[in-house]
Amino acid sequence: MKRKIIVLTEWFDEKQFYQLKQEAENNFSNAEEVSFLVWVNKSKELESLPKIEGVNYLTKKDYSFFGKLKNTAIKSMLKNDSSTGLVIALEKEKPFLKRILKNTSLKTMGIENDSSLKFDLSFSETTLKGGDFFKKLDKYLTKIQL
Repeated sequence: MKRKIIVLTEWFDEKQFYQLKQEAENNFSNAEEVSFLVWVNKSKELESLPKIEGVNYLTKKDYSFFGKLKNTAIKSMLKNDSSTGLVIALEKEKPFLKRILKNTSLKTMGIENDSSLKFDLSFSETTLKGGDFFKKLDKYLTKIQL
């Protein structure tokens, strides 16, 4: 069974994204494929972003007025698959996160915080800095054989 990890994050700048991407790819030893879903706050910014293999960008324009996902490529990415997990690489709840979680039935993994959002697998006392979150997550994913 091919194991796939989708990492959801927010775009801040190129340097920060590449660092997060490298930490994720280096620490997921048990996944055959690691892809990225990157939220971009300003849709005008989308044209200037680098085209990277395995990275899909998402903006509020990818959603209908009623909150349904219109982008078919991302919709197929988020469809239910027992060998795929959605890793939320965010330390704080963001407004777009509820939209994305509403449109997926994948297993979700993230950093526990004071928000009302609950993940299928959550970690407390960890951060994204230094790949700590990804190391802990990989350890558990190896044990539970996602």
